[in-house]
Amino acid sequence: MQALIYSHSIPRYLLSKALNHLWPRHFFSRVSPLKLHEVDFTPPLGWVILRSRMCGICGSDLRLLQGNESFLLEPYASFPAILGHEVVAEVVEAPSESGWRSGERVVVEPLLPCEVRGLPPCRYCARQEYNLCESFTLGELPPGPILGYNRIAGGGMAAMLAAHPSRLLRLPDSLPDETAVLIDSLASALQPLLDNFPDDQETVLIFGAGIIGQHLVRLLRVLGSKARIIMVCRYPFQQELTLTGGADVALLSPERTALGKTLGARFLPTTLGGGGTSKAERISCLIVWAVAPPCKKVFWPCGLEANMSW
Repeated sequence: MQALIYSHSIPRYLLSKALNHLWPRHFFSRVSPLKLHEVDFTPPLGWVILRSRMCGICGSDLRLLQGNESFLLEPYASFPAILGHEVVAEVVEAPSESGWRSGERVVVEPLLPCEVRGLPPCRYCARQEYNLCESFTLGELPPGPILGYNRIAGGGMAAMLAAHPSRLLRLPDSLPDETAVLIDSLASALQPLLDNFPDDQETVLIFGAGIIGQHLVRLLRVLGSKARIIMVCRYPFQQELTLTGGADVALLSPERTALGKTLGARFLPTTLGGGGTSKAERISCLIVWAVAPPCKKVFWPCGLEANMSW
């Protein structure tokens, strides 16, 4: 089958990084470690065989191609690997005892925790907090926490893939592929939001108006939150989408003073680096948040949350 395979190549990675720094909106296919290859399909024993119907492109995939992923993540991946972890697929063949049938349409939960690796549950998997699994580099699979960053558990940028029976979710016929492919990014926003749901009198400040930031705005409103939502956007189209989704304020690359004013905070200049023209996303805004009215939930685009109640 044909598949998009990312190979481990330090020269190609560094060259991609250098070129992307000069031309950030370009993809340099000739030097990229990502290539289209003919490969054999060898699914792990006992896994469900799937035909890929649609695969989203995650920001982590783009950063990898741009050479912008953290070097510290290298031990948590194994290459060569077929990219793609936001997958809508159709069951082709499944073990008789798995509960899955040919023809069923599914989304793939891409995590590869203890159960998938043939290990007893770690303390986090025992609590069903699989994203915190302590065994992403152990067990029957090579290192790699999710499909697409694992040389055995290939992702959805191929004609076929396989998934552990526990990692699939059925899709209703009423949900089209184009909507279902957003489930992975939606879940990345929903889980930290449910864990840290704001009170109605609080202010939610969201840095990053990409797909997860947009999900957060809409989830807050759908779930009934009356909290004040402020979004920091980079592009005008993000600003428009943010306001349409239910945010109260959408700031376009604000300076620290503008961000502080919106929060009802006081801007406190410092002797070193205390100008008023730096972009908010490029500096530490802790001093602004520290003196703001209750602004306790700060959701970052990667799904992390910081408690700012000093």
